[in-house]
Amino acid sequence: MNLAAQNAKEELIKKRREIGDTGALLELKSALGLATVPTRIEGFDIAHLAGKNTVASLISFKNGVPDKKNYRYFRIRSLGGAIDDFASIREAVARRYTRLINEEADLPDLILIDGGAGQVSAAKEILDELGLDCDLAGLAKKNEEIYLPDRLGPIVLPKDSPALRVLVAIRDETHRFATGLSKKLRTKDLRFTVLKSVEGIGEARAKRLMKSFGSLGAIAVAEPEAIAKAAGISLDKALAVKEKAAVSYGAD
Repeated sequence: MNLAAQNAKEELIKKRREIGDTGALLELKSALGLATVPTRIEGFDIAHLAGKNTVASLISFKNGVPDKKNYRYFRIRSLGGAIDDFASIREAVARRYTRLINEEADLPDLILIDGGAGQVSAAKEILDELGLDCDLAGLAKKNEEIYLPDRLGPIVLPKDSPALRVLVAIRDETHRFATGLSKKLRTKDLRFTVLKSVEGIGEARAKRLMKSFGSLGAIAVAEPEAIAKAAGISLDKALAVKEKAAVSYGAD
């Protein structure tokens, strides 16, 4: 992409952020048969690494552009190490909208799930249990098919559709946010595992060390006396922690 085209693209993005993307939202309302123009859309995605650190991301778009102050994430608690995207969606949707109900907060105009008919059904099950009549859709990666509850077969919009562009942007942002969080949690868990492999270092002391130094790399180059003071351990234990951190530094 040449400089002029890049500048034009950035200017368009800036303008959309300032005034929104009303045309795309009007088209989206018509294409999906929504109850209202989806000024506020919340999107969900699930991410995990080998079944661990499962998280659900919740992102918000307002007037067709990201509303990052309302991004959230949920560490999924109900799976016990199992891999179940449907159960993860049910938990995340239940936690999000139970809270909004309790706080008497405004609901989104549209909820978008990253996935197809199965994921949409999982979310719809929870919305029905909560007594919420919210517009709901899923966007599957294959052919960018749009799934609605109680509708046979997907909706496929033209590839150049402004409405589809908004949905894809939301779906891709939920995926980016969820995947980044899952990787971050995995890295954090690895750090604690390394520290707790030293005899006498439990969860509490590992947390104190990470709070004091921030990374395995910082522990690896710290003075043993500083490590001992931070964790409340002997100098011999501090030397063992320093050595373990240095050996594992490449994984930090």
